[in-house]
Amino acid sequence: MSKYYTYRQVKPKPRQIHPIWRGIGCLMFLIIPAISISAAWLIVDNIWMQLPYWMVAPIRLPWYMYRYLPQTTYFLGSILGREKLLAYIIFTLLILTVLSGILTFVYAVIYRVIGPPRYSPVDAPPPKVKVKRYRR
Repeated sequence: MSKYYTYRQVKPKPRQIHPIWRGIGCLMFLIIPAISISAAWLIVDNIWMQLPYWMVAPIRLPWYMYRYLPQTTYFLGSILGREKLLAYIIFTLLILTVLSGILTFVYAVIYRVIGPPRYSPVDAPPPKVKVKRYRR
């Protein structure tokens, strides 16, 4: 620094995400679960005869919950007492995982093709070193 001049270091702007990607992410956050729930509903309703009994049977709560927490338990029992609920949940989670994985892979491929280069002009080039195998 000099005596009479001030030195200001210019900070680079942080890289910001384009707003359209936020919108696409928000839509995916809403659409993917809706698609997986509806697909699971269709699949389970069409193949429920081939599913094992533990998936199709209503979920039963333990006896002591009815004794000590009667109001909460009856409310939960009305929700959990539906047939095929466990099958709906399992198939929804499976389809959600598969759809998310597929879309993540597609996004990675698109980003690799269209995205910024790996190295910027101010980066040093990667080292070109040939390593020989060590032998005794």
